[in-house]
Amino acid sequence: MRWTKAVPLTLGVLAATFGIGYLVAVQILFPPLPEPENGIVVPDLAGTHVSQLAGRLSPLGLSVGGEDIRIAHPSRPPGIVIAQDPLPGQQLRAGGLVKVGVSGGLPRVLVPNVIGFDVERATAVLSQLGLSADQVSQESDRPLGTVLQVQPKPGESQPVPARVLLIVSAGPPPAPPAPAAPPADSTVLPDTLALRSIN
Repeated sequence: MRWTKAVPLTLGVLAATFGIGYLVAVQILFPPLPEPENGIVVPDLAGTHVSQLAGRLSPLGLSVGGEDIRIAHPSRPPGIVIAQDPLPGQQLRAGGLVKVGVSGGLPRVLVPNVIGFDVERATAVLSQLGLSADQVSQESDRPLGTVLQVQPKPGESQPVPARVLLIVSAGPPPAPPAPAAPPADSTVLPDTLALRSIN
């Protein structure tokens, strides 16, 4: 009987101890962050050009935090806000900073140097970078299908997607035909006949 009475008492003590420890941890060791006094609601800056940020934030008592981060974007033009921290609707104290991510426009790649590649390999390399290839043939001493030139030149920056022109060898020009041999002439000149008749 004593054991059966001791179990509930022990459980109650443990529960009370846990509750006290939880309250101490929450209220003393890890208190919740205080709500901003006279908190300023962060506006939605998406679609705003970076040059207009100060004009939108300053009247609210907020500022742009640090340098904006440039992020490649397939549809937003360069300089347009596409991300922000804090998010719209959250609150900051007066003088708080809002960090933004700004579109850098279409992603860009450097045109690789595929001169000397066969055209199939060059096309595959360009395709992996998001570049499409057009081809123009040109007579050359290089083997048939060898890339002779790339336009734009290798190393130039291009937005993706973009098209690149490959100048491809059509092989050497055909050799000129050999001059025809004169036909065999079996006729005898008249002077020769005269000489023969005299003799």
